[in-house]
Amino acid sequence: MPDPNLTDKGRRQCLAIRAMFPRHHDIDLILASPMKRCIETAVLAFGPVLADSERQLRLHLVPLAQEINNYPTDIGLSRKELEAEMPMLLKGSGISPSQIVFDDVSDGWNSKVTFLNSPQAQVLTFVLDRILGTSI
Repeated sequence: MPDPNLTDKGRRQCLAIRAMFPRHHDIDLILASPMKRCIETAVLAFGPVLADSERQLRLHLVPLAQEINNYPTDIGLSRKELEAEMPMLLKGSGISPSQIVFDDVSDGWNSKVTFLNSPQAQVLTFVLDRILGTSI
């Protein structure tokens, strides 16, 4: 099954994280892989932050954070397919599809690469640049 949704257990875990996380007020950036289960995780765990109209935060989809495995469950949908599923993924969250940033999700984002050019290595560099102003 390509790009599956979260399981019921995964949804419960996300809601537990939301309840236990004490610093929602400090969040100023929310990133997620464009995989459906990752979007659902961000929406469930940090939904109140995204739904807060005063904060006006957006969920940025970062293809560099995709799974490195080449199993069907680790291959994401095309951008067009994902955009079509977004209302269902956001249903009941109070989050508008316009709050989802697809800027970096281009055609072919979901193709897999060798380990040395892995999305994980690139996302680490991205995060270090953003947080520390440095890279590896």
